[in-house]
Amino acid sequence: MNKRLILFIISMLCFTTLTGCGIDRRELVGDIIIGNGYTGIADYLIKYNPAANEFESVVPGFYYEVEYNEDKSKILCYKSLRYSEILNSEICEYDIKSNEFSEAIFNWSEYPDEFEGNVKYVPNSDSISFILGDALHIYDRSSGTLTKLFKVAFDWYSWDNTGKKLLYGDYDENIYMYDMESKEEKKILEGRHPVYSNSNEYIAYMGKDQKLTVYNVNTGENWRTVTIGSSTRYIFSPDDKYILLGTEYWDIVSIPHYIIYALDYKTGKKKRLFGGEGNVPSLDWK
Repeated sequence: MNKRLILFIISMLCFTTLTGCGIDRRELVGDIIIGNGYTGIADYLIKYNPAANEFESVVPGFYYEVEYNEDKSKILCYKSLRYSEILNSEICEYDIKSNEFSEAIFNWSEYPDEFEGNVKYVPNSDSISFILGDALHIYDRSSGTLTKLFKVAFDWYSWDNTGKKLLYGDYDENIYMYDMESKEEKKILEGRHPVYSNSNEYIAYMGKDQKLTVYNVNTGENWRTVTIGSSTRYIFSPDDKYILLGTEYWDIVSIPHYIIYALDYKTGKKKRLFGGEGNVPSLDWK
């Protein structure tokens, strides 16, 4: 284990001594995979078990927009490459059992200034999705076909667990649900940055009042929680009981720092899990 990784884990553990009240750590199921933010000191993919408060290094390197596949056997991400003076990126997939990366899934050397990230698996398919320019694209790995769908605001979208519906917004802060089969869209909320829960029962989003809000799709009930900003990241826990909330702040010499919380969105209680130097890292929880 190298010195930088040790310092990174120590800095994370220092934050875990400050805990919120009312959330029992043992209730936090699953594992969290941690990639890089736009700045940071760790050059590793990290796995974190919130119940045990344990960190484990997975693979060295700088990887962004990390996401587990359904059975947690692989991790989708992208990494930056440099060809002479040109900075480029490629999407790759890490096999946890074999400890190996696949061949590059997609390299956007033909789109050097258009890639905006937000790489995701398309559920129940062999496809992945990401933002090129200001539009959502789907790449079919089997056929090698790249399909442009439509423009999405703030480079943000979220699939349901079937891969048949997705959430996105416009710059007027309207949130839409799009049906991939009928090709129809429906405005459902006002705000930005929508995220489906694992069961499709809830949607988390930032309201126009900048409150992190959780909406029950079936009942219409909603919970307004903490104030958030455009740099905040949030995803649901595997059982949809909590939200993993990443916030950041800047110190007096303009260095960014982040803090990761588990938030009980129905009660407003939260527990500080870890933190560190740099922007909020990419996260997935399964």
